Amino acid sequence: MSPTSPPPILLLPDELLIEIAAVQPQKSLTPEPPSEWVLSHVCSRFRRAVTGAAALWTRIVVDLCCDTSAEIFRLYLERSGVCEMDATLRAMDSDLPAAPKGLQYLSPHVGRIARLTIIVEARQALETILSSLPNVAMPALQHLEIENSSDRDIDLLDLSPLKLPNITSLKMTRCTPSFPPPQWMRALTHLHLEDNPYPVRENSDIFQFITMQHPSLVYLYLDLMKAIFPLGSGIVSQSLTHLDLQFNEGEKPWPELDVLAIRPRPAEIENGYTTLQEVVCWKRSQQESLPTFKLSENLFEREFWAENGVVVELLEEYSMIGSVF
Repeated sequence: MSPTSPPPILLLPDELLIEIAAVQPQKSLTPEPPSEWVLSHVCSRFRRAVTGAAALWTRIVVDLCCDTSAEIFRLYLERSGVCEMDATLRAMDSDLPAAPKGLQYLSPHVGRIARLTIIVEARQALETILSSLPNVAMPALQHLEIENSSDRDIDLLDLSPLKLPNITSLKMTRCTPSFPPPQWMRALTHLHLEDNPYPVRENSDIFQFITMQHPSLVYLYLDLMKAIFPLGSGIVSQSLTHLDLQFNEGEKPWPELDVLAIRPRPAEIENGYTTLQEVVCWKRSQQESLPTFKLSENLFEREFWAENGVVVELLEEYSMIGSVF
């Protein structure tokens, strides 16, 4: 290369530059700038090529407590054109302004958000974000995730103002929806409730909600670390294909529950009985066409089952299928 020749990277065609910018890890919460942002600051030609590719600007993490982050968010919203977006809104400060700049910039584009993640450390910040979203339908939104990253629980969160006609997936961590739930939750196919803060002993509506309000639910993750099943409650869904229940390690789940039944029951089953629970199991080979439910490893602790009289040595050959009562 002669002294006057440009660096080889500057000779790359625009199409290859765009492909390079598109190859990047999943959306990250770390402060390192993403590849499209870095390449857009290399030189004017790179900038023209990268900023002209709308699909590169569809994933963004914005700090609602930082005006600089909000301005970068504005650029992403503008450069993404009419493409659907994957946006993460973070508010790690409880003193969030009543109308954060980031939410003001988002308002005209909210119909393009296909995946929305909200991460907060205070209930006030979360309520500010939810109330700031425009009271219009968000037709593109299919996945909503709300995460409370603090040690303080957020329970009975009102989600009814949101209009989400096409949502299919909801994940909530360390927070729970209020009751009755909004109508749009009936359409969910995936529901993930992690580190559920609200004592189920005091409010069993969450189980009735899952039972009655989700005719299309196929995936359910239910974290019962802080919950106790009340008598008479249950989870019933013929549409479920995956059930993941998490319990406190070393503790008996459902100490007040009379029966744990696995349905629908096939013609041939083998039963194991406990003092407080009935566990209906059958061999994996007999249920290949039936939905398989996963229970957490803590539930399969040898000490727990041995103490309650279940045939431990056959446990690994069985799957639990159907509904949980």
